[in-house]
Amino acid sequence: MLSKNCKNVLSTSYITNAAIPGNDIVNLQCNECFHSFDNHPEYMRGYPLNQAFIFHEDGFNAFVKKNRGMATIQLSCACLTKKLRSKGKFLSVYSFIPSVKIGDGIPHKLDAFFKFLIDEVVDLYINGKIITVQNPIRFDDRVVEAGQYQLGMLLLLGTADIKGHGDITLYAGSK
Repeated sequence: MLSKNCKNVLSTSYITNAAIPGNDIVNLQCNECFHSFDNHPEYMRGYPLNQAFIFHEDGFNAFVKKNRGMATIQLSCACLTKKLRSKGKFLSVYSFIPSVKIGDGIPHKLDAFFKFLIDEVVDLYINGKIITVQNPIRFDDRVVEAGQYQLGMLLLLGTADIKGHGDITLYAGSK
């Protein structure tokens, strides 16, 4: 947030610490110009059925030859607490061969099966997915009634080791 007087940036941690529980108005003071003003914090509220995912790619060599290997992608739901998203039933693991030699003069490229996973992630972000809710679901102060819904899905964060970053860069068409 910017100070209303001098446009100095006020951090979210400063605004959060200045908030008084039960009070909708927060009095803020800029540390640059010392101007005081009241602020009504707004909280982002997405639709509770929308999903965000985190993936981690990790490569390893399970073979004698050093130029071949395998990799896994661990996919979890970012909308769950860290404790829950680390449990087996909320964690998906996909194995693939990270690169294959196509032929003479053609560089290593990512496994063709990896393309389908990336294409699905792109499609889920652009088009979402239609789901059917059979019974009402309660989320804190909101209730999602039974019916069909168009969900938005997003890959929020992806991490990888250096080799994984290189493999993904090759897939994206860079050198």
